[in-house]
Amino acid sequence: MKTDEAGFSAVELLITLLIGFLFISMGYQLYTVSIQNSGEARELAAASNLAYEKLRTIQSTGTGVPTCPVSPSTTSQNVDNNTAVRTTTISCPSTTLTSLRLVTVKVKYNVSQREVSHAIYVSED
Repeated sequence: MKTDEAGFSAVELLITLLIGFLFISMGYQLYTVSIQNSGEARELAAASNLAYEKLRTIQSTGTGVPTCPVSPSTTSQNVDNNTAVRTTTISCPSTTLTSLRLVTVKVKYNVSQREVSHAIYVSED
């Protein structure tokens, strides 16, 4: 009789299946986290584009920018099917440079009301 048997025992097979299950479950968790993060990144990019679009419009046309001195003025606008709110604030940061204005655009987006903010200086030429 041979004492060496070929193949795996039931215990070795169960341990191998357990380790395989752990690897598969960790991979699934990593996959769900990466999908969730990509959705958040897409929303952030869309909100950032809304803010930059408004800044580019104000910088290129100069419309809607009052002359200094002016107290900070704020306007809000619902955009993107009311899932984002764009707020534009115009202020005069300097009392000596009356042609210089600071334009700040904030976009609140998502259900949790996350916010992205961009600013630019605009001057009269």
